[in-house]
Amino acid sequence: MIAIREFIQQIISVSIIAIIIELILPKGNTKKYVYTILSLFVLLNIISPVINIIKNDNMQKVFDDVLETISSNTQNNDNISIDEFSEYKNMKIESTVAEELSKEIEIKLEGYNLEFKDLRVSLNDDYSIKNLKITIGNLDDLGDRKIDKISTAISSISRELEIDENAISIIEEGSW
Repeated sequence: MIAIREFIQQIISVSIIAIIIELILPKGNTKKYVYTILSLFVLLNIISPVINIIKNDNMQKVFDDVLETISSNTQNNDNISIDEFSEYKNMKIESTVAEELSKEIEIKLEGYNLEFKDLRVSLNDDYSIKNLKITIGNLDDLGDRKIDKISTAISSISRELEIDENAISIIEEGSW
């Protein structure tokens, strides 16, 4: 803190001296040259503390420590294997695809007036649907044509999403 105060005082005093010298000089060709020299003098006074810090051996040690920390962090980051990254990427893709398919199936089920309690989509490695489990409420709530509504919904979903009908399971809530 003291060094900063001294630095500011030095800049102010050099600037005041430069202004006084500039005011005293007569107008003419020499004023340009003296003004240039004064500007360089002020600039050197501003830069000199920075140069002293760079020359200081302690500062060099700090720079070395910072560089060593950065390089060790970079080496640690390089240890992440490609397989781990690929596995993470595939997991994220699978969850996104499953979520989007679930939303699409929800919309189709609502079109058949089937209210469901739970919907689970399992995917194959190629992100096609391996298994679809739909848990619905009590079948008695569907009315007289409950079996027709369910079979129509299953065949429609199977056809539109190109899923084997055997891969679609509709489970009545509380029946398993």
